[in-house]
Amino acid sequence: MKDVPPAPAPPTGSRHRGGRPPRISREQILRAAERFAPEDLSMSSLAAALGVTHSALYNYFPSRSALLAAITAEAAGRLEIPSPDDRSWQEWLVEAAFAHRSLFMDHLGSLDAVTAKLTAMGAPLLETFTTVLSAAGFTPEQANDAFQLFSACCLGSAVTARRRPHFKGDDASAYHAWLDNFGISEDSPIRAYVPVWIEYDVDRGFQRNIETVIDGLSASLAADRAATPAVR
Repeated sequence: MKDVPPAPAPPTGSRHRGGRPPRISREQILRAAERFAPEDLSMSSLAAALGVTHSALYNYFPSRSALLAAITAEAAGRLEIPSPDDRSWQEWLVEAAFAHRSLFMDHLGSLDAVTAKLTAMGAPLLETFTTVLSAAGFTPEQANDAFQLFSACCLGSAVTARRRPHFKGDDASAYHAWLDNFGISEDSPIRAYVPVWIEYDVDRGFQRNIETVIDGLSASLAADRAATPAVR
């Protein structure tokens, strides 16, 4: 009797009738999920893109929230934290702020802001941030407060940058229509903001925001030093 050649293995990412679901790794799931915009990502859409069943995904991630947290954690781990060497704490803070904002912009969906923020706070950036401010003379409490404000500015600017394309341009009617949706009256002083919004540069605005944070931190540090008796 002749040997019968074995049946060919099913293609990766497919499932043959009567067999087990194709094997898939955690890394494959994460890489595929990163190709989705956060607002478009669902367990069903991801399973369809990978050619697997829902259960294959749930073996690694019990929920969409867990998947998003893992994606953002990996992104935070890949964040290139600027070196604090040979620069002032103020210069480092500006560079770190733009890097931190980029993380939010790349991995932020309208429903996932909280997940992104909490995960990013666990990133090595927090450790370097604390080290830089401690070396500058800030107390742990001041450094923690500073990071909260710093993170809020980065997150807020990321949301603004993501929303900006919907209004970009010199057509004031789009902005006025947006205000109309909120019931803002025609004589409201907010209407005077429209020309400013049209010309608004998100990056320059973010730079000014961070510089305002730095001015406040500098004033706080100077006040503490003035209130502390000099050690002789």
